[in-house]
Amino acid sequence: MSPEQFYVSVAIGPAVTLIVVLVGVFLNNSRINQFENSLNKRIDDLDRHLNQRIDDLRDVLRAEMARDHSEMLMKFADLDHRINGLDERLTRIENSLGLNRP
Repeated sequence: MSPEQFYVSVAIGPAVTLIVVLVGVFLNNSRINQFENSLNKRIDDLDRHLNQRIDDLRDVLRAEMARDHSEMLMKFADLDHRINGLDERLTRIENSLGLNRP
């Protein structure tokens, strides 16, 4: 074996190894990018789904609050009516007993 053949064989071995390693790194990098894109898509889908559910729940809660508000207003109106009735009765009793309020 001549010295030139020795140097070529010594240089080719590491060069081939380096090329194989670089190809492996590039393939692995592309797979990581595919996984990252897939993961980002899934997270975006979950985010949209969660936002939709929150919006739906917000609408349901607003409807329930409006219904409860209406019921509460009706009950306050009923209480006001009953208090006015009691006030009228008390005024009639005071007038019949001769007790006049100032």
